[in-house]
Amino acid sequence: MYRMELSHSGLSRFRVVTGSTVSELEQKARAQRQIWDEIWQRKLETEERKAKRESGARAKEQKTQLALDLTREAERAIADAEEILDVALRGKAKVDWEGMKDRRPFAKPKPVQPEPPSYPVKPDKSVIPAKPNPEDPSFQPNFDFWDRFIASRKRHKVEEAQERFENELRDWRGAVGSYNESVVTHNNRVQEIKQKYFDDIAAFKTNSKTWESVRSSFHKQQAVQHQDIEFRKLSYLDH
Repeated sequence: MYRMELSHSGLSRFRVVTGSTVSELEQKARAQRQIWDEIWQRKLETEERKAKRESGARAKEQKTQLALDLTREAERAIADAEEILDVALRGKAKVDWEGMKDRRPFAKPKPVQPEPPSYPVKPDKSVIPAKPNPEDPSFQPNFDFWDRFIASRKRHKVEEAQERFENELRDWRGAVGSYNESVVTHNNRVQEIKQKYFDDIAAFKTNSKTWESVRSSFHKQQAVQHQDIEFRKLSYLDH
């Protein structure tokens, strides 16, 4: 019987795996490491999403500030045009009326709708070995001629066979437990991805409404500024 000690520093886990052959031992070790690595990766991703949610709250405040900045810029453009018009009216100079109109494009990019998420692959159940059968020949004692006459020899072989079976059964139960744990982790991960997508869609809809409102306000302020220039132009020509 071969054995190997495995550990994962991030998860603080330790386990001993055994196998009747080196190949079987390595297969079990790879399966265990794969399960631990997947659990660790999901934990890291969960912490990353938490950090992004916290930064998202700060981003919302920045968007509100941007809307206020755009409004102030439009108000400054109107004030600058009024000052130029006042100078022109006093001096009867040639005025570039169209050039004074604020024709800046709306600079804030439109929110992008999130792409549908992709989900992780389900855990592979084939990593679980077959359940040990106590009737299997490998778990039966192999008696020789002397075992018929020496009770201690016979008892020792019976105990060895029983120990082999119990070791295999323990390993099988460990593999089943690890697999079940990975299934729970996988299902939780899928649920987290779905929830994040729903949250992103909700944020997208909210941001889109805010973007439309700010853009509409921006264009309305430009229109007001254009109308004001046209009014001053008529007043200028009438004098």
